[in-house]
Parts: sequence; C-alpha cells; structure tokens
Amino acid sequence: MAAARLIYRGLGIDFRGGADGTVEVRRCAFADVYTSRVCSLMSALDRGLIAGLTEGGEMLFQKRLTEGAPACRACVTGGKP
Repeated sequence: MAAARLIYRGLGIDFRGGADGTVEVRRCAFADVYTSRVCSLMSALDRGLIAGLTEGGEMLFQKRLTEGAPACRACVTGGKP
C-alpha cells in the first residue's frame, strides 16, 4: 500500500490504503474530467497495479468520486501485503 500511495501521489491521486485492505481516495486529479464510465474503464489499470504490487491481490471499488460519492472506496483481497 505504501508503494501504491507513492505512485498515485505522482498522478495527483490521494490514495490511502489500510493494512486491512481498505482503500480510500479523497482527491483525484481525474475526477472532474472523467465520466463514471471512463473512470470504471481506467480502474482496470488500478487493478493491474495493485495486483502486481500485492502479488495477485484484487481491488474492487464500491464507491467512486465520479459517481457522486465523497470519496472512492475499494477493498483489496487476496495477494500479499
């Protein structure tokens, strides 16, 4: 999660990941320009990055800024921390 935070910080994304696999994004540089559909498509890149960093973990979003939520929320399951 620490590596993901560093990578996302460089992209203007406030990524916060907990040891329990919870993920929260309060600010995203792309949220004002992406539609919810584009955001959903682009999150495939997020899933790939997290899978690589966690040796196979899967990140699933429950809420997104682009859908009107106050923050993106996701959970990472499986893999290694």
